[in-house]
Amino acid sequence: MQSASVPAGVLTNTTRYFWHVRYINQLSGKSSYSAATYFDTPIVGGVITKRAAQAAMILYTDPTQNWNSAANLTFNMLNGSNGVVAGPIMLWFDLGVFQGQGGILASNPVVAVQLNWVEQIVQLNFELHEILAPWNENTVTWDGFVGPDPATLTNLLLGPSLANAEVPVDPGSTCTWAISETVIQNILDGVTTNYGFAIVPAGGGNAQVYSRQNPARAPYLTMDIVPEPLAGGVIMVLALGLLRRRA
Repeated sequence: MQSASVPAGVLTNTTRYFWHVRYINQLSGKSSYSAATYFDTPIVGGVITKRAAQAAMILYTDPTQNWNSAANLTFNMLNGSNGVVAGPIMLWFDLGVFQGQGGILASNPVVAVQLNWVEQIVQLNFELHEILAPWNENTVTWDGFVGPDPATLTNLLLGPSLANAEVPVDPGSTCTWAISETVIQNILDGVTTNYGFAIVPAGGGNAQVYSRQNPARAPYLTMDIVPEPLAGGVIMVLALGLLRRRA
């Protein structure tokens, strides 16, 4: 077999799909898998949602370890109420389908996580930061990414805070951060590299956040997308509007 047909309704637009193959002979002997490759489905305008493709929480209690969302259903945030500074939750959303496309406009970007439970002793807030260095959910550690002292966020490879969100009290609620459109647009345009985002708690209280292991509750990024040639049309309309105002 050199090709395969996929029934209508199985694949989703604006998505990158990875695949590999292997050979099985008549005696059920199996070859190794081929190198993975991918294809992109057409980019369609509208609101898109990208679930976290990588996620990890760095353990402050053991600087050489981390919680890896490939194996953990939840991340347990521990912070000021325990007398320690929390480790960051790191999230990466695959935006590769937009790379090299050009002319794609993004608006209203929102990062969100869903909470399993919250113990709100005092007001609990999460800060959202852009990550400035590459990482892997299987290997990232406090020693390797944050710094030598687990009691402080020293040498943290994060940009300045993009947004602050007050954590909802109700279990099962969603905590969201509306971030600058420029942050996402720079990633889509290739101006900056997509290393993902990090959540750092501040203040007292505990919270448990669902990891990417639960597809229905995994952290996500949503944004409004306008692809070419519509993006060019939008720019033209704006330009005409400016000309009319000057006239």
